[in-house]
Amino acid sequence: MKNFFHHLKKPWIRYLIEIVVITIGILAAVGVEDWNNNRKSRETELKVLQDLVDGLNGDLATLEYNKDVHERAKSSCQVILKAFEDKEEYSDSLSRHFAASHYYTVSFSKQGAYESLKSIGLEIVTNKTILTKIVNLYEEWYGIIQVNQEILRAEIEHIKLNFNQEHFDQFLIFNPSPSDALSFYEGQMTPHDFQGLKQNKQYIYYLKSLFSSHSTYLFQINLTIGMVNNIIEDLNREIERLV
Repeated sequence: MKNFFHHLKKPWIRYLIEIVVITIGILAAVGVEDWNNNRKSRETELKVLQDLVDGLNGDLATLEYNKDVHERAKSSCQVILKAFEDKEEYSDSLSRHFAASHYYTVSFSKQGAYESLKSIGLEIVTNKTILTKIVNLYEEWYGIIQVNQEILRAEIEHIKLNFNQEHFDQFLIFNPSPSDALSFYEGQMTPHDFQGLKQNKQYIYYLKSLFSSHSTYLFQINLTIGMVNNIIEDLNREIERLV
């Protein structure tokens, strides 16, 4: 023991001990800093994931609404075509179907949470499988949906401008004073010559084209709803893991 204390009195030993103490202090400080940084990153990631869930739930509600609108439009195309094929006489109920065949929607996605994620940095999402799904949804699939949405809207606008004004006395696709969200799509269109319209090949072509376009868009909406639901489930599981 005396020899130990004797060695401690030597300058190089004291210097070595000081270096060890300083090193331990530095490592401890670095460890604390890393822990704090990791904690802050995890908190930021949690906030981003929760915001994404909120945004996607909003998208999901809008997609379901759009799905209802286009299902009504597709069904109305079928009703009119069947009335033509069965050589039915005109009835007032058909006026709503003429209008409904022209229904379209214009938007659905809330981009705020994703834009926030991009500004923070995509690498904040540590689960790369989920990140890939998120990027694919926002950067690719939502874009495809919006392009096809615009194509359908342009097709309907073309029919409105180049055919409907000549063949319909009443031309009201949308209800300007809706009592609820879906009743906005409660317009009426009254043909001035129903018998002639039944024989009009151009109009029958338009109806079949609209039926096809609404069907295609519904297929895309249903796929998107499935993707969004899957991502929401993944995000909720990841949030539970990180909490």
